[in-house]
Amino acid sequence: MDNLWETEDAGYSEENFYTHAKDKQGHSVQINTKFPDYIVAAISELVQSKEIPEYATAQDFVRDSVHHRLHWCAKNRSRRISRLLPVMISIQESENQIKEVESLNDMVEKIRESCEKLYNFQDYEKLRGYIDRQKDNIEGIRDPYWGKAAKILEEYEKRLREK
Repeated sequence: MDNLWETEDAGYSEENFYTHAKDKQGHSVQINTKFPDYIVAAISELVQSKEIPEYATAQDFVRDSVHHRLHWCAKNRSRRISRLLPVMISIQESENQIKEVESLNDMVEKIRESCEKLYNFQDYEKLRGYIDRQKDNIEGIRDPYWGKAAKILEEYEKRLREK
């Protein structure tokens, strides 16, 4: 169960501070809640004292507290959380992967559209510059998307050579 949590060390520890606002893919969801004044005062005092440097903000304290309490609930009280959490994480990972694939496909299509427009406008100088920039930009993009984009750029380079 512990390895399912998004933590820097890939394993939960009560001694660790979990204050990150985003997961490893940069995703987050904002939750708004209210607290009694005495809780807010205590959190504020703790943060302002700088005794625990990991708590730079009240939000850091709240994220860390929620993370630890969810672990406690999954371990001690809630079979539902311990059963549902792997499913929820898997669904989220799948949704993130789908978004990534959609973005990469959109990128390839935008490259095709831009090349086609510049070619049809007969602005060959701008097209040459665009192709050169995009060749640099797509370095590091994983296949098959790099291959698709590179093929489009090669196709338009060939068309330019034939002009």
